[in-house]
Amino acid sequence: MQVRATIICLVFIGGLFSTVLLENDPHFVQWLKLTLFWAISSVLVGLTLPRYWRRGPRMSFWLCMGILAICAAHYSQWRMPRPTTQDLSKILRNEDAQTVSITGELLSVGRSNNHDQLQFWLRGELVKVDADPRFKPIPGQVYLTLPRKVGEKFTPCQKVRVQGILYQPPGRKNPRSQDFRQYLASKGVFAGLKGETAVPIGQGFCGFSQLRSRIVDAQGLWLPKTEGSLISSIVLGQKAVDLPYDLRNLFSQVGLSHVLAASGYQVALLVGTTLLLTQKLPRRSRFWLGLGVLLFYLGLTGLQPSVTRAGLMWVGVLIGELYERRLKTLGALLLVATLLLVVNPIWIWDLGFQLSFLATFGIVVTSPYLQSQFDFLPSKIAEIIAVPLAASVWTLPLILYQFNVFALAAIPLNILVSPLIEIISLGGVISAIAALVIPLAGSAIAWLLYYPTHGLILLAQTFKQFPNVAVGNISVAVLGLTYGAMILIWLHPGWQKRWPWITVVLLSFLVLPLLYQQLTLVRVTVFDQTSQPILVIQNPGQTIVIEDGNPETEQFLLKPFLAAAGINRVDCRLNLSKVSPPPCTELTWFSENPPILQLSLKTRRWLVFPSTIPETLPDSLFRQIPPDVVVWAGKLTTTEGLAKIRPLTAIAVSPYVSKTLKRRLAKKGIKLQVTGQEGAIQWTPQQGFQSAVNFRD
Repeated sequence: MQVRATIICLVFIGGLFSTVLLENDPHFVQWLKLTLFWAISSVLVGLTLPRYWRRGPRMSFWLCMGILAICAAHYSQWRMPRPTTQDLSKILRNEDAQTVSITGELLSVGRSNNHDQLQFWLRGELVKVDADPRFKPIPGQVYLTLPRKVGEKFTPCQKVRVQGILYQPPGRKNPRSQDFRQYLASKGVFAGLKGETAVPIGQGFCGFSQLRSRIVDAQGLWLPKTEGSLISSIVLGQKAVDLPYDLRNLFSQVGLSHVLAASGYQVALLVGTTLLLTQKLPRRSRFWLGLGVLLFYLGLTGLQPSVTRAGLMWVGVLIGELYERRLKTLGALLLVATLLLVVNPIWIWDLGFQLSFLATFGIVVTSPYLQSQFDFLPSKIAEIIAVPLAASVWTLPLILYQFNVFALAAIPLNILVSPLIEIISLGGVISAIAALVIPLAGSAIAWLLYYPTHGLILLAQTFKQFPNVAVGNISVAVLGLTYGAMILIWLHPGWQKRWPWITVVLLSFLVLPLLYQQLTLVRVTVFDQTSQPILVIQNPGQTIVIEDGNPETEQFLLKPFLAAAGINRVDCRLNLSKVSPPPCTELTWFSENPPILQLSLKTRRWLVFPSTIPETLPDSLFRQIPPDVVVWAGKLTTTEGLAKIRPLTAIAVSPYVSKTLKRRLAKKGIKLQVTGQEGAIQWTPQQGFQSAVNFRD
C-alpha cells in the first residue's frame, strides 16, 4: 500500500512537471502530444516492469497512473491564473497605459525596491478612468508602486484611494532578464499601477496583520532599521516586513536568501518547545496545544510555502505523538508536497517551494552520512557542518540551473552563520512572543540580539568579496541527469562507492560544452536599453562589452547575461558615456565629434552611435565602403542620415519606429530591426540577425 501511495504521489507531481512542454496558451496538438506521451509511457511501463518486479503493480494500475498524470497536467493548466472578463487589466484594452483612480484594499506590507519606492499588492474595488467622472465596480488585483514619502504611512488591510497610471506589465525584452509580466501573472495580477497620490479612506478586516505589525514594531523599536527588520524577517518571513533592498540584494548575492524566510527551524522551535513544556499533560491535550501554536504561527507568517511545508510535517509529528507512532520523514515529506500541490499546483514552479523541499530532503537523507564523516568533532559542531552542507548539495544543481552562477562563498558561509541563525531565531521567537504580551519586553529581548544580527550582516558583507563563477546555461536534460545520478547514489551501494567518478562525469557535461562555446562562438548581442546602446561581443577567447556606465545596467542586464554565457572575464570594456581611448584593437573611434564608435568583427564593420544619428555627419564616412551594421539609440525622425551611410542592417535601440520609416528604409535596401518591438537582437555568422529574448545556449 505504501509503495502504491508513493507512486501515486510521484506520478501526480510528474504530471504537473510535464506541463513544461506546453506553451502559455497550449493548442490541441500540444495537448495531444502530451497525452500520447503519458499513454505510451504507462503502457510500456505496464508491459515491462511486472516482468522484473513480480510483486509490483499490474498493468491496470499503470494505465490508471497514465490517466492520473494527464489529469494532473490538465488540472495545472485549469488552475493557471487568467484575467476574468471583468478584471481591472481589461480597462487598458489596446492601450499601454491609462490614468485612473482606484479604490481598494492593501493586501501587503510595502516593500522597498531599488528605486526607493514601496511596492504593494492592491485589491481594487472601484475604478474611475480619467475621462469618466464616475467610479465603477471593477474588481481585480494590481501591482502598486508608490513614492516612499507617500506609501510609508500605509499598513496592510487599509482602504485607500490611489491616483496614478495603470499600465501593462512589461514582458521580457532582454536575454536572462526577469519576465515581469509572467511573474505577476503567476500571482494572479495582470496590471501595474504607478501611484502618484494616495489617501486612506478606511480600514478593512486585518486578521493577523495587526499582530504582525505589533511584533515588527516592537523588534525594531530599539534597533537600527536593518538589524530590526532582519530579526523580524527571520522570525516571520520577509513578506511580513519591509526589508531594505540593499540587504535583500546582499543576502541574495552570497547565497543566504533562505535566511530571510521563516522556515522549519522556527516551526520546530515553537512546536518542540510546546511539547517539551507540556510533557506531564495528557497526549490529547498536548496535541491540541501543539496544533494551536502551529496554526497561530502559520497565520502570523501568512502561509508562506516553506513554513506551510514545515507546518504540515509537524502536524504529522503531532499525530504520531497522539497515537504513539513514529513519523516516516520521507513519506511525510512526499505526502506534504503532494497535498500542497493539490491545493495550489502553481507552486510547482515556485523556486522557493522547490528549494525548500530539496533542502529538507537533503538534510534527511544526506546529513546523517556527512555527520558520521565528522565524528572526530564534537557532535554539535559536526551537526552544524553537516546540515547546511547536505542542504547545499541537493539545492546546488537547481541554483546553478536558475542563476548560472556558483557563489564560492555560499557553502562555507552557510556553515559559518549556522550558530548565529540559531541564536537569532531562538531570541527572535522569544521576542515575538513577549511583544504580543508586553511590547517593551519584546523590544528589550530584540535589543539583546543586536550583536549576533550585526555580525551576520558583517559576515555577509565580508564574503561578498569572494568571486562568483559563471557556469553558463545548464540544460533541463543535464539537470535531470544530475538529480537522477544523485538519487541513484543515495539508493544504490554500488553507486555510492563510485560517487567521485560520477561527479567527474557530470561536471564534464557542464564544462566541455562551455569550453567548446568559448573557443568557437562568434556572437554580437544588442540589448533593449533606451538610454544608450549596450552590446556584448563574443569572439573566440575574447569578450568585449560596450556599456553606459549605469550600475543598474550592470546588475540587471549584463551580469545575468554574462553568467548565462559562462563568461567570467571581460577582456575589453568601453563606456559610451565617455569618449575615451578604446582598450582593444577591435574598437576605434571613427569620429569623436559627433561620437561614432567603430567595431571590426571578422569581415564585418559595425558603427555604433551613442545616441540618435545626427543630421551632420563627417564627410569621411561617405568616402568609405558602407558599414554592414549601424546601431543607434533614440528616435529616428528622418531616413536621410541612414540613406547616406547605406548600411545593410540598421538596429534601433528604441521603443518604437514608425511603419513609414520602415518602408522608406526597405525601399533603400536597408533592413531595420527595433529592439523595443523585437527585444534584444543577436547576430551570429551562421544564423544572421534574430531575436535574443528566448536565449538559452
